[in-house]
Order: sequence, then C-alpha cells, then structure tokens
Amino acid sequence: MEAKAIAAVLEEMMWLTAQTVCRRQTLGATNLLAVAVHPENEPGRAGGRGAYGCPGDCGSARLLHPMKGQQKEKRMLRITIELLPGGQEEGKRVIATADIARASDGPTGALGDYRVALSDAILGEVGEPTVVRRYPRWASSVWDLVARCLATALNQGREALPPRPARPEVTVRTNDAGYRYVRLDEIPEPTRTFFDRKLAGSGIPDHGCAFAHDWFDFLNGHR
Repeated sequence: MEAKAIAAVLEEMMWLTAQTVCRRQTLGATNLLAVAVHPENEPGRAGGRGAYGCPGDCGSARLLHPMKGQQKEKRMLRITIELLPGGQEEGKRVIATADIARASDGPTGALGDYRVALSDAILGEVGEPTVVRRYPRWASSVWDLVARCLATALNQGREALPPRPARPEVTVRTNDAGYRYVRLDEIPEPTRTFFDRKLAGSGIPDHGCAFAHDWFDFLNGHR
C-alpha cells in the first residue's frame, strides 16, 4: 500500500477513535481511563462542534501554550482519569487530566517533541509543563508515549519515575483535655490538602488541628 494511502487510513482511524471516545463520554461509558485524540487546525467535518466532528464538547481541543520560538502545537492527546464510586457509572467524576501536545517534528518528522501538562481536580496544576524530546513516532504503542510523558512531568523533566512516595509521618500530640491530635501545618503536601478536604463537617480540637483518630482513619482509607 502506498504511503499516502496508509496515511489516509490512519487519519480515518484517528477520526473514528475521537468520535467513539467522545460518544462514550457523552453517553456514560464504563471507562476509567479514556484517551481522546483531537487534532487541531484540520479541515472540519460536519456534525460536531469540536475538532474531527466531535459529537460532544469534551474539551480535548484545548492547546497548551507553545514554548518560546516554537510553532503552535497541532495535535494533542488528553488522558482523562475518572473516579467511579463502587465501580458504578452513577456519580462518576473526572479527578485528573493529562494533556500531551506534539510541539515539534524535528528536522525529518521521525522524532517528535511532546509537551505535557498535568492537572488535578483538587490540587490544580501538578508541577510545571515539560517536554519529552526526540521521541520516535510510530515506534511503540501510544501507552509508551503516555507513560514517558507522565513520568517526565512528575520527575522535573527526567524521563523516569520519581521515587515512590512514603506514608507521611506526623507527630501526634495530646492537649490538656487528654485528646490526641495532629497539627495540619506539620502534614506535608499534597497530603495536607487531601486530608483538609476530608475533614469537612468533622469536629476539631483547635484551630489548625485535627483529631488523631480522623488522621489515622484518613491514612487507612476510611474517610
């Protein structure tokens, strides 16, 4: 098959993939992790608002800010992580996203630079946008690219996973009334932010503090 014909088939497959993913998001799919491919600046297709005629507005056409001196990124992946309470569709919500945009194709187009930005529903932007450089296009599954982009974004631009996080150790104190408690300002981030959210509606021993039993319930997954 000629190169142009192969390119046309791949283009059509990408369009069908984008439509399928967006319909699943719109109708309520069981996907925990969904990847939508929405190329930018392509000829429009009838029947949709987004790139590639997306039947739902899933937001995947948003571009990352290009690096200084580079052209605008033209193609992008969005990885969406959904939390399904109890494994059920009802009540599902998006808790994090990763946007991966092809920033440049290099001198020949065989090696691409991919810019990645991470976002968390609670923490907001995670780290700084970074770049995976000279990645060999079409050399592996898209999951290989995704994994390397995530690792690079989490490890300050280095294409390797950071050390596994350890369970935070916080001093447990006892007040004059005999209640055991922890100080919120002694809990490292991002654990402090997650714990503070879980404390909504709970009693506290003092301003900026939490009862020790609430802290241990949180660490053990009971809150």
